[in-house]
Amino acid sequence: MDPERYALENLAIWLGVGVERFRSLLTGEQLRELYASLVVQPIPPHERLLRRLLQPVMGSCPPGLRRVVTGILKQARNLTVNRHGRPKLAAPRNENGLQRDAGIFTVKMSGSHRSLFSLPGGDKSAWPWRFKGKKPERLRECSAARLFLELKELLGVDGIDWGGARSVVCLTHDVDNLEGYRFIEQVTAMEERYAVRSSFNFLTGWEYQIDPELISHLGRAGYEVGLHGLTHDIALGFRGRQEIRRQITAAIEGLPMRAEGFRAPALAVSQELLSVLDELGFAYDSSLSVTSRYFRGVGICLPYRYPGLNLWEVPLAIQDDTLFRDLRLSEEEGFQVMKELVEQVQALGGVAVINAHPCIIRKRPGFYQKLLEYLGEEEEEIRCIPVGALVRYLEGCRLTKEGKMQNAK
Repeated sequence: MDPERYALENLAIWLGVGVERFRSLLTGEQLRELYASLVVQPIPPHERLLRRLLQPVMGSCPPGLRRVVTGILKQARNLTVNRHGRPKLAAPRNENGLQRDAGIFTVKMSGSHRSLFSLPGGDKSAWPWRFKGKKPERLRECSAARLFLELKELLGVDGIDWGGARSVVCLTHDVDNLEGYRFIEQVTAMEERYAVRSSFNFLTGWEYQIDPELISHLGRAGYEVGLHGLTHDIALGFRGRQEIRRQITAAIEGLPMRAEGFRAPALAVSQELLSVLDELGFAYDSSLSVTSRYFRGVGICLPYRYPGLNLWEVPLAIQDDTLFRDLRLSEEEGFQVMKELVEQVQALGGVAVINAHPCIIRKRPGFYQKLLEYLGEEEEEIRCIPVGALVRYLEGCRLTKEGKMQNAK
């Protein structure tokens, strides 16, 4: 696929207008940089090796130890890359190049900055360049999020039409172990009190036996049933194509309901994995992060069509284990981080995909309860739907005669 055309097509979706409205404002270099920021980057060799060596013993480890090991593997990436995902010894990029920063948020807690996210959300004085009412010949080079924000302001558009809401939140639950599987009904009971529906991603050959009646009940109640893999293979995306396909095919066969979406175990995603998902008919993947303390984020909290594939990527904004396992926050601190994240996504007009593991909700129910209460209070401003419903909504968007992208329904 032509990188420039691909970047333009996704910008048109994000901005909610036709390409002709903004094509002349962008350089080919900007478009190629935007393309590069949205695709899977190669994993450092040492992490690939560690994952493959440790996976055979992970199945025999207690769930708590597995989560600790997974966290260590994430931090192992820091041996060769900085928090922006670039090699530590790499020279700084030229200021005329589109900078690939770590993410799009700044989170403040207890008077200090946590290096989770970093973009000038509502503080426009921190933007690299302001238009001040003047129409430039072309935009200054900047990150994906900044590029999107500046185009929105320049064109005077609202972005994607979310059916009256300002933004979208997609709650997802990776069911990693038996403890989490046994807590699914309690999670749905909490959500149903606020008329919220979410996505549950299952492992079909791991430490719990899937009950077809549970899957059927989730589907009837409006929840999404997604796939998380056959086992919690922390090296899934870094295996040979044939093995990746074997595992995912077996996982599909073990799920009583057809899954539209996938999230790789331990976010072990690769170009090969995404290609296999496309071949097997998945509608979307949600394994790439918007931003992370350890991974290079895609830098934009908006869904996009992955280049060369008939597959949507819906980037993951944050996981609860980052808050509680990695940062060791209290439930109140964790909620405040989530709330500020959602507010900044709201200001951008984007999508906040949140992964809350049932096994963690079980231990910290107060955090999730407060999050649901907050989303309920903001229901007019925030549309809360499963990821699959979001993708179907975007598939239904068409360019109107007025040059706006709107859902046809």
